[in-house]
Amino acid sequence: MDHKDRVQKEIDKTLEQFEHAERLKPNPYLATRIEARIKEEERGKSVGFLWAMFRSAFLLVIIIANIFTVFAFFDYNANSSEKRENISIFAQEFGLEATVEDPFSSIE
Repeated sequence: MDHKDRVQKEIDKTLEQFEHAERLKPNPYLATRIEARIKEEERGKSVGFLWAMFRSAFLLVIIIANIFTVFAFFDYNANSSEKRENISIFAQEFGLEATVEDPFSSIE
């Protein structure tokens, strides 16, 4: 039983040291640093959201520009006979040689 008593004494000494242990002083700037980091993360999230909105708006503008270009291209081909007629009238008015070449004729 001598061994058990010695173990118990050592345990008691160890626990007693915890009661008399010197308290560490907390860092007075810890709360400020934590708050700054939280604000930094929130700001990063808002910038990320704005960047995503900008990318979406830019993509939408590109798509609309492409749609407009397609409609303008087909409108040009649809009115090509009318344009040829206007060019020949213009050429007759000013005494020019009316040679009309359709730049998109090779596409059809």
